[in-house]
Amino acid sequence: EPDGAHHLDTVRSQTDMVTDQHTLGICLIMLGCLMSAAGMLFMKQSSVAYEHTLKPWQRWRFGIGLLLLVVNAAAVDVVVYGIVPLSIIAPFAGMTIVFTTLLSAAGVITERQLPSRRGAAGTLLVVAGLACVSSFGPRGDGRAASDPSLSPAALSLVCAALSFGSAWLALRCGSAFESRIWRRGSAATTLCTALASACFGMATNVAMKRVSALASECVADRSLGPAREADALALAALLVLPVAAPLQLWLLNSALAEARTAFAVPAYQSALIGLNLAAAGLLFGEYDGADARDLSFFGGGVLCAAAGLATLSLEGASDVADKPLFADGE
Repeated sequence: EPDGAHHLDTVRSQTDMVTDQHTLGICLIMLGCLMSAAGMLFMKQSSVAYEHTLKPWQRWRFGIGLLLLVVNAAAVDVVVYGIVPLSIIAPFAGMTIVFTTLLSAAGVITERQLPSRRGAAGTLLVVAGLACVSSFGPRGDGRAASDPSLSPAALSLVCAALSFGSAWLALRCGSAFESRIWRRGSAATTLCTALASACFGMATNVAMKRVSALASECVADRSLGPAREADALALAALLVLPVAAPLQLWLLNSALAEARTAFAVPAYQSALIGLNLAAAGLLFGEYDGADARDLSFFGGGVLCAAAGLATLSLEGASDVADKPLFADGE
């Protein structure tokens, strides 16, 4: 009796800890998305206000935007990737666009821009989908982030993603890239460029999750005795991050430069979400032991959020010129 009661209390304590961790993670994800949206709007307003003609210390809008993005990447994301399953983080990419739409409608940073009915419908779809994702998605057991699987399927996914991304990058940089099929701006070229960017994006997210887990282990002062393999994985993650992240952004910018936003953005986000969800299952085992009912609602939430994201992308493409952030040669 006493042993059974003690075991029950232990299980309840662990469950409450995971629930609290999950709630904190979702709140931090929302905060990070808000900071990213505000940061990008401040940087956009900096270009609208022609701050590039001012001295560096007078460009306060650009400074605030850059600070928000750096703090989000260096502090908030490190915590989030350490405590939240990757399968939960992946669909929340659409929340940044939702916050951008809401901040633009409020007019607190940029000139007020009210969304159309299609924009409002897209926002509602994203919010409803993410509500299902956060409610029915995997909660984790506190160990998934620190113990990535090196199964053949997991290694095959990572190798295939990096191989495709590297091969397409080499093809794009080659002198004989232009052809009737692979001409710049064609649907096939845009799809492959967006997929290659998503491949490097998945590698960036997986590496970020491993680095975050390492940081959590250091804070918790865990024993490093049996962690030689984990140390090797952390070293690999530290080497992958500074390489994969810039390539992801460069390829994404190339896709946006050569095709309409309405086509490039949904292609990129869909591929990135799909690859991250696959990595969550194969690398971190986040779906192991999950209830079939919860997984069905989780999948429905992902599809709903993806549909809303595509709707918002179409809305944005109809209002702004389809130009990349940095044009080639600038």
